Amino acid sequence: MHIKVSSLSFCKNNLLRAELEQHFDHVSYWNESRVATSVEMEQFIEDADGLILGTEVLSQKAIQKAPRLKVVSKYGVGLDNVDQQALQNTGIHFGFTPGVNRLCVAELALCFLLGLTHNVFWKGFLLKQGIWEKDGGILCKGRTIGILGFGNVGQQLAKLLQGFDVNLLACDIEDRSQQAQELNVTMVDQETLFQRSEVLSLHVPLTELTSKIIHSGNLATMPKGSFLINTARGALINENDLLDALESQHLSGAALDVFEIEPPKNEKLLSHPRLMVTPHIGGNAREAKLAMGRSAIDHIVRFATNSGLMT
Repeated sequence: MHIKVSSLSFCKNNLLRAELEQHFDHVSYWNESRVATSVEMEQFIEDADGLILGTEVLSQKAIQKAPRLKVVSKYGVGLDNVDQQALQNTGIHFGFTPGVNRLCVAELALCFLLGLTHNVFWKGFLLKQGIWEKDGGILCKGRTIGILGFGNVGQQLAKLLQGFDVNLLACDIEDRSQQAQELNVTMVDQETLFQRSEVLSLHVPLTELTSKIIHSGNLATMPKGSFLINTARGALINENDLLDALESQHLSGAALDVFEIEPPKNEKLLSHPRLMVTPHIGGNAREAKLAMGRSAIDHIVRFATNSGLMT
């Protein structure tokens, strides 16, 4: 089998490359230092039997141009970049492990929560400019923390917050009542979640229902002085509306690990003094990268073994 790897993170990891090559003799990697475009993906996978995919777009057109493709394995957890219906229609096996990096993402969300409430980011920025301002922000204790999306990452964040003596609210389209009860979380509707959350953390997938779910209308219903955290997908937020909420000081601050366009182009938002940003690192701790990579390898190997296609 000819295995192609388009995930930048996987391609840069020598340990994962070595582990993949223990199973397959013919492996090719995406060698650019940027994510492949849709057209480049079409060209890259046209002679592939198997593909390990990261955040790059796998379109119906690319799938149709890859007649040998038998299996696609996802490195990571987001599925909004994969045309799963096209894979199903062409009989291509899709390997995916949900929640494989949930602890990594939840830990970053917790980091953002503490950094926002305790003024770590803002005062640190000022001190590096020679400005000494001793304002330690607010305690988390007693605050109402909202979790939009109570799946793998949302539940993991709730677990991490168990010792913080906070009020936990969550909203999800699925019935998560059992998990909520176990974690002392109150399930509420979306309107209530926005109205009561002093810190709101986003953990929903990007779908037609969730695209731009954060906009001026519901931001305005959040308590004045509240905080917003996004470690999920950038397109969940209308970035211009977020900027307005920061400039009006309705939101005291926000922290984003993801953006609608990556790398982000909205310089006015990026430079806002009440916004903390990171370059989509939420799932990229060393341990998480290995877990995601080994999961992706395992899906390919199991498919090849069961199909009699190894090496």
